[in-house]
Amino acid sequence: MRSLTSIKLLFFATGILFALAGCEKKFEENKDTYEIMVGETFTINLGENLSTGYSNCWINKLKAGSISLIRSEHFRKGSYDCNGCGGTTVYTFKGIAEGIDTIIMANLPAIRDQKDCSAYPEDSVRIDKKFIITVKK
Repeated sequence: MRSLTSIKLLFFATGILFALAGCEKKFEENKDTYEIMVGETFTINLGENLSTGYSNCWINKLKAGSISLIRSEHFRKGSYDCNGCGGTTVYTFKGIAEGIDTIIMANLPAIRDQKDCSAYPEDSVRIDKKFIITVKK
């Protein structure tokens, strides 16, 4: 009888582990270039640890004429009570006009310095990621 209880417990524990293993959100790989139509959306996923005071900044945002950031959402790694664990921020963009734009992202101390990302001049930061977006009609 004792071995039957042990086997049930083992199956229960295995089921819990499989359920928890599927809890972490999986993100698509980023591409270097995106081609979309006006009105379509696409996402870029970037690792980010907001507890460091640094955040990903779209530093050439004011130059963009064919795309617009419509949403950003941060997903923490691990449990929600894990300070300093970091995570992934998902940026959703939309094509708003025909053209070609570049998204230049830099990890900057915007949170620590209590500044907006636009406070950092493009020519004074180290570029971390660069994406080329073509928007067609």
